Amino acid sequence: MGGRDAARRPQVRGAYPSQRSGYGRQAAVPGAARPAAMRGARPKPAPLAPVAACAAAWLVMIATAVALDLCHVGPATTAQAAGAHTSWFVPAGFAFLASWATCISVAAWLVWSLMDRGSARPVAPTTYLLVAAACVLDAAWRIAWCAGAALPAAVLATLLLIAVAAAFVSERMTDIWARWVPFSLWGGWSAVIAVSCLATLAFPQGAQAGPLAACAGTLFTVGALLAASYLMRRLCDDVAFGVAAVWGIVGVGVHVLPASILTGALVLAIAAAGSVAVFVPWESIRPSYGGAGAGAGSRGGAARSYTASAPAPHPTRRPATRVARSSAPDRGERRRQRPSLRTSSRF
Repeated sequence: MGGRDAARRPQVRGAYPSQRSGYGRQAAVPGAARPAAMRGARPKPAPLAPVAACAAAWLVMIATAVALDLCHVGPATTAQAAGAHTSWFVPAGFAFLASWATCISVAAWLVWSLMDRGSARPVAPTTYLLVAAACVLDAAWRIAWCAGAALPAAVLATLLLIAVAAAFVSERMTDIWARWVPFSLWGGWSAVIAVSCLATLAFPQGAQAGPLAACAGTLFTVGALLAASYLMRRLCDDVAFGVAAVWGIVGVGVHVLPASILTGALVLAIAAAGSVAVFVPWESIRPSYGGAGAGAGSRGGAARSYTASAPAPHPTRRPATRVARSSAPDRGERRRQRPSLRTSSRF
């Protein structure tokens, strides 16, 4: 009786029902007959304290920008302070309109996060705190920049770039482009102003410290920013950083033109050529060869044309016997499902 009852008793191997795999093992079926509490479980939204701190810091940042740039409360506006600098790698006054674009984009991100607090992937509390710190640092940098304090402005701009980069990494893990694009734009512009503040410390007198050294330093810095923009597009699938960086480089070229027409023209030309190199996906454009009669005048009778072509699928052999596979993902599929900075969220 005991053996017969044991044979009739169903064997429970886990919380989910299972099916027979092709190798005789029991494979769990994900998503089947889950408990009701587990089906409706979602991450808890962030508490209101970090959200309120982030909103208050953004108000401080926008109030500082309005007071200095629109109401002329300080000794100079950000554009006037940029025009007063004799250092070459400083954006022209019109380029500082990017700071207003970053303020608007951060406000849009904050509104989006408040509307999306009940989603499956809400914004983490640490991200709100990072954004709050970045907003306060942005306001402090603007005050130091307009006051002409070069060293405090350089330190604050560097800390601002670090805070924005940390917020970008936190939000880039998601697949929602509206959550990470504001920080990508802000990061590109923060990189420009951080390098500008450091350049004012290294070459405060511009061409008076040596025209050749100033020209070489300016061109090297432009190339470094374009290289960083290319790496952001290639590694993180991000072009917003490059847009802000190229905008700042164009402002630098316009600022340098009155002091050195040759250097300013070189900066603008490098910005134009670098935009093509940064924004065009060259890795997806590969040569494709035609047949023997495609190119009569080419060497070997084959014509070469550069087109965006996908790799041809490899032929596969159909197995003699089909074996049912487990529905559980293999190791490669689990590795692809892990969050990373590079996602397929092009926009």
